[in-house]
Amino acid sequence: MTDKIFLRGHHLSVLSYDYFAGEDSVADLIYRKLSRDFQDNPGLLVEIVDGIDSVCMEAGADECPGFNASCVFPDSLWDEDVETLREYGFNVGETYCASDILERMIDYQNETGFVNPRRRFGRQNQKAEVKNEK
Repeated sequence: MTDKIFLRGHHLSVLSYDYFAGEDSVADLIYRKLSRDFQDNPGLLVEIVDGIDSVCMEAGADECPGFNASCVFPDSLWDEDVETLREYGFNVGETYCASDILERMIDYQNETGFVNPRRRFGRQNQKAEVKNEK
């Protein structure tokens, strides 16, 4: 079992999909495991980072020379990492327990009616929109 993991903003949004809605994601197996780790180990330490995190590394970012450490949804008007952290009230460089993160996700959903900031700001379909434009 891992003692500490590192997460960036938009991966918190994707994690909430799996935790609340059981929705598939690009890295479905990674998020299913992460979701189980959060549930099974509420004391798991999670450090919020800017750039490559544990999910990126699990997906092979360390082996991909073309990997872009910036947000996977490049948009000069909207940075998903920054906005997700702001919406949840997390700060880069701080460490939280998995149970605290889940509690904030639950509070966010109860307060806003949205599973996560990605849904609230309508960015969940951006990849499909970009794909259709090509």
